[in-house]
Amino acid sequence: NTYYASLFLASGKEVFEAIPEMISRLENASETHDEMTMLLNGETSLLDLRMSTLTDDVGHTRGWTLVARDVTTLKQSEAELKQRTAQLEQANRKLEATNTRLHVLSRAKDEFVSNVSHELRTPISNLKLYIDLIRIRPENQSRYLETLERETSRLEGMIESLLMLSRLDQDRVSFRYQSVDLNALVEEYVMDRGQLAVSKGLRLEKQATPGLPRVRADRSLIGQVLSILLTNALNYTPEGGVVTVMTQSRQREGQNWAGIS
Repeated sequence: NTYYASLFLASGKEVFEAIPEMISRLENASETHDEMTMLLNGETSLLDLRMSTLTDDVGHTRGWTLVARDVTTLKQSEAELKQRTAQLEQANRKLEATNTRLHVLSRAKDEFVSNVSHELRTPISNLKLYIDLIRIRPENQSRYLETLERETSRLEGMIESLLMLSRLDQDRVSFRYQSVDLNALVEEYVMDRGQLAVSKGLRLEKQATPGLPRVRADRSLIGQVLSILLTNALNYTPEGGVVTVMTQSRQREGQNWAGIS
């Protein structure tokens, strides 16, 4: 015979009428542990079911021990905890990404300040040099003033380039393309930096390629690149050395290219 007993949950909800359904569910299951949802006192509850078979001395089944536990609140709490944990992990990932970006920006700022200081040093030194030359050789001031004017314009261009960096980050840069003669550009910079090279005990030369094709570029930015190359060459070439600026032409993939080295 099968014996049933009245069963109450810890919450005080009587589930006596559901016991046969519980046993049937567990009997047909591969395990004696299951969960089921049922309506108790007008509320949907989740029950954790565990059943053990009761046998007599000869091994015949005499009944079952059934334990039903209302885990509704526990499961809701676990689900909420899981959701909160996921939200916290997502927030932590965002925070880590933000911290990483801040470190990158901080390093970029330090490198930027260092590079700007490095780039400004040469034109400023050149300005001081030509001011001294005007004092020493006032008869040549007309020629020196032309160089001073160009160097001042370059400094102005560098300041504009600083502003351009922020616009680059915002994809708001418009390049001023024009036809550029690289030979003429090199001639201009070599002439203006010649006296600076002499003051450092260096010889500054140029080697232009005749018939060099003109390039379509932003002249100010190409000039800034050339200025950086010259700044490094003049600052790091040992005294007595030679700095040579060359223009070159080459064929690549059926097109004519021009460059500076």
